[in-house]
Amino acid sequence: ETWLGSNLGFLPLFQGPPFGVGFLSAGIILAIMVIPIITAVSREAVRAVPLTQREAMLALGATRWEMISRSVLPYCRSGLVGAVILGLGRALGETMAVTMVIGNAYVLSPSLFSPGSTIASKVASEFNEASGDLYIGSLIELALVLFAITLLVNVAARLLVWRTVSVRGTGE
Repeated sequence: ETWLGSNLGFLPLFQGPPFGVGFLSAGIILAIMVIPIITAVSREAVRAVPLTQREAMLALGATRWEMISRSVLPYCRSGLVGAVILGLGRALGETMAVTMVIGNAYVLSPSLFSPGSTIASKVASEFNEASGDLYIGSLIELALVLFAITLLVNVAARLLVWRTVSVRGTGE
């Protein structure tokens, strides 16, 4: 964060003191957490491509890159999209790792160095201390908003995979 602040401090995203907790730390933690999920599912999707399809492209004189780009990737596209969406779902649902590193501040700031809060971290950190019907109701409402966002992402992913499969099935 110190290097980013000193070299890119003229941008609003990198202004402010680097505390070590904030949006940038949470983003890096989430990126590290979803990499194994995306790579494992992507690997299985690529391995599901029939060997005969790969060999057919190579037999026609294609290079290794042409075989990958024209035969393997179009065949496993829906699996790769599914892997990315699964990783995004994991990142959306992550609560405790983000709660620990984001700082739990309720200030909107354009800087990635500033502490912040997510819906999941707010619900997780404040639900035990909630007293009164209005406070509990607001936390439940936040959980409902998080559920709606997750549902929309899953529906969009399902439509994207369905579209990819139907386009591939019609020969377009």
